[in-house]
Amino acid sequence: MKKNVGAIDRIIRVLFAVFLLWLGLMNFNGLEGNIIGILIALIAILPIYVAFTQFCPAFKWMNINSLSKSEKEKTQQTLNSKD
Repeated sequence: MKKNVGAIDRIIRVLFAVFLLWLGLMNFNGLEGNIIGILIALIAILPIYVAFTQFCPAFKWMNINSLSKSEKEKTQQTLNSKD
């Protein structure tokens, strides 16, 4: 998987995931067993996964890359050193 999610994008995704967890578990009573709350909290897994892997399948599908120039260069250097 080629990285296509930059640092700022990753921070926003983690914050969004924390918000979804809070929303689902606290506001929709997911901790008390409310199905809607649990589902909202489970949806938080996706942005966390994307943030940690730095790869977004939807970005790849739409040819979007949120890496900064320095992140792209670092990724390219890493790929070249593996060869």
